[in-house]
Amino acid sequence: MAFDMRVRGSQLRTGLWLSVVLLVAASGACGGGAASDTTPGPQTATPPPSGAPGTITIDSRSPIVGQLGKVLVVFATPKNGAIPISRGCARITSDRFDVPPTIMTEIGTSQDACGTTAATAFPKGTYTLAAGIYGPPYSSPEKESSLTVDHSGDGAVHVSLDGASLSR
Repeated sequence: MAFDMRVRGSQLRTGLWLSVVLLVAASGACGGGAASDTTPGPQTATPPPSGAPGTITIDSRSPIVGQLGKVLVVFATPKNGAIPISRGCARITSDRFDVPPTIMTEIGTSQDACGTTAATAFPKGTYTLAAGIYGPPYSSPEKESSLTVDHSGDGAVHVSLDGASLSR
């Protein structure tokens, strides 16, 4: 994923990613799949079945294949932002895993990256969603992909990840 930032921002991002990776490792994984490096245009946003105004709900439009026992972690970063403000996480529990509707939440301080925290209320803006599949030793994503989402701030947004791009 590409971010426009200075060295200090890069160091901060590296520290944040390392912290999240260590949290995932400490939790024993959180499920997910890796994606190829792709950057599609803005995702068409449609309301999720039960998302509250200002939320982003993620799922997959196709299954993540061959990533059993790993963790999918998705970060939301404001356009031109250096620090993710929200995350979604799913433990991959089958060899053909369909990501269930998962609301993006605040980045918690617990050791479980997939732990329960409050849903993020996104203000109006453009966000980069960076999805990564993590497996032991959880130091970096095995596969990753990103996409851009425009959020009106007053409605709920539903984004479907491409499971094929996160598959083996």
